Amino acid sequence: MSQPSARRRQALATALTLAITLLGGPNLVAQTHPDFSGSWNINKPLSDDAAAKIAEVAGPDTVAGAGRTLGWNAFLPRNYAEGVDRVNVREFLMSAVALLEALRIEQSATEVKTIHGDDDRVRIFNLTRASSGSGADGVKVTRKTRWQGEQLVLESQSGDAKLVEVLTLLSERNQLLHAVHYEVKLLSKPLDVRMVYDKAAAH
Repeated sequence: MSQPSARRRQALATALTLAITLLGGPNLVAQTHPDFSGSWNINKPLSDDAAAKIAEVAGPDTVAGAGRTLGWNAFLPRNYAEGVDRVNVREFLMSAVALLEALRIEQSATEVKTIHGDDDRVRIFNLTRASSGSGADGVKVTRKTRWQGEQLVLESQSGDAKLVEVLTLLSERNQLLHAVHYEVKLLSKPLDVRMVYDKAAAH
């Protein structure tokens, strides 16, 4: 066997290996990512108190001036309407706390579904491109995802409201860490909540 022939075979083998890697690249990469699929139940001792965190950033559940008797010389505070909006956001967030008790995730190579609550509220995130849909109040929501190492980042944007969720699989403990970051101008500061879930036994 001549030396040039051996080199040509080695070069051909290298080229074929590279071609296989390129053609199978997306599937190979997808297999290295964690699979978050399953049913997850909240571990309250290890999780933040979501209601307390919301109260901290959203303020009281009443609006200054709301109980005032109006007359000729009476007036509402200049920021009364903003206060009403803030309380509405507070109530919306508080109502969502119950949805954090349990979480179901369905994951494929192209999308992730998160399913919350007894009425199965579904959100769909495309893993290959940005997508849009309707939120709970019918407004448009834009969603996108990205992998951050072994963490999956889910981003939702609607107007000036932005929700960023980071999913981290704690495989050694069979747990899921769900970090939530929510920004909207009516809050005194962004809401940050960390929830820990235990994986439910398969039926």
